[in-house]
Amino acid sequence: MKHLKLFAFLLPFALPFFSFAQQQLHQYALFDLNQSRRLNPAYLSDTKWSVSLPNVYNQFRTNPLPLNRIIAPASTNGNEWRIVDQINRLSSKNEIRNLAQIESFALTFQTEQETHWTIHHLIYVDAYFQYPKALIQSIWESVPASATLNHQIQLLSYHELGVTFAKQLEDALQIGIRFKLLNGIDYVGTERNDIRIQERQLYADYQLNTSAFLEQDNIGNLEFNLMPQRNFRDWFSRNFGYAFDLGIHAKMEQWQVGMSILDLGQVFWKKEINSYSFEGVFSDTPFDFMEDYLEGMSSFEAMTDSLRQLFEVEEKEATLTTRLFPKVYGQVSYLPSENWQLSAVLYGEWFQDRFSPAISLLTRFQPNDLIRFGLSYSIYEHHINQIGASFVWYLRPFQVFFISNNLYHLLNWKKHEISDVQIGVNVLFGSKRK
Repeated sequence: MKHLKLFAFLLPFALPFFSFAQQQLHQYALFDLNQSRRLNPAYLSDTKWSVSLPNVYNQFRTNPLPLNRIIAPASTNGNEWRIVDQINRLSSKNEIRNLAQIESFALTFQTEQETHWTIHHLIYVDAYFQYPKALIQSIWESVPASATLNHQIQLLSYHELGVTFAKQLEDALQIGIRFKLLNGIDYVGTERNDIRIQERQLYADYQLNTSAFLEQDNIGNLEFNLMPQRNFRDWFSRNFGYAFDLGIHAKMEQWQVGMSILDLGQVFWKKEINSYSFEGVFSDTPFDFMEDYLEGMSSFEAMTDSLRQLFEVEEKEATLTTRLFPKVYGQVSYLPSENWQLSAVLYGEWFQDRFSPAISLLTRFQPNDLIRFGLSYSIYEHHINQIGASFVWYLRPFQVFFISNNLYHLLNWKKHEISDVQIGVNVLFGSKRK
């Protein structure tokens, strides 16, 4: 863990590279899809049994610039990166967020009296980095005489093992509840992040909490190895948590309405987590060091030793609780015929002390029993004119699906501020539910 004692200005740049793969608006209106039941536990399965094979959902967002306008590869192997010349177009508050959900399995079965049960497991990864333009300039250009370098880091990953109970109370009303047992994998987060430069003096009150496995190699060339090889046991920890999801869905002739609240819970980090902090006022020496670094350090070990001496980083064991980010969905759908569906989906998330809304309008067409197509227009926070699409192919007993809320951006994700995709296969058994 000694490698975690990094200069506070450098560590945040690791986040965008080890976040690998949020808003699943289009998927919420696909009532026949197993994965949609993760968004509203009240949705009922169309068949008596269904199995979801491993599938992946991924969304990447930057604001205000696409990733390729901030950094670019400096070598053919992709391990070295450079800052591009559009750095001046950054704002005082820039964001990068990446979210991945990797579902290993889900088993859904129907008992008598319209009672449905689902058991699932997935790995959830959410990485977030908020930074000012001055932070980038301080590292890759020159140290300013005065600047505010406050930033936020958040990496949260965990296993989720969930059990869902859903029931049809009347012909028109369905309810669902899900309990999720969580096992933390990694956490990195800034608890204090006050860093300011005023007249060649650095004022710092900084604390980083982490349980992550981080390694650095050849930091002078900005080469990072942030996903080291792990044994099977390393993907689990002694840190646990819980969460609940609630949902309701109603059908009224040609109309369907639904609402759900997700991720009401938290993870308790009590084992194998450390905090790294430093505070005080630092004068010329740190600035001389930073300027020397910009010209290239002789070795990683030399830089690490220098940082420890300059900033006197305090390391200690820590315990903390991380709350999940609650999400709320609502939808209204109109089905003018058996082949057509028109839907409006509303979404909101409480993230980083703010509420982020989104809306999507969707139309879906079913030409036959084998294929269903969907198109959507969505507006996110900071992102408008998002065109999405879905394709569901029924090859009994298989159900193959592809979903993206940003179809065009997906093909050129490095050149755009947002992209997402979800693909997978389900296996359906038994007669269709009437």
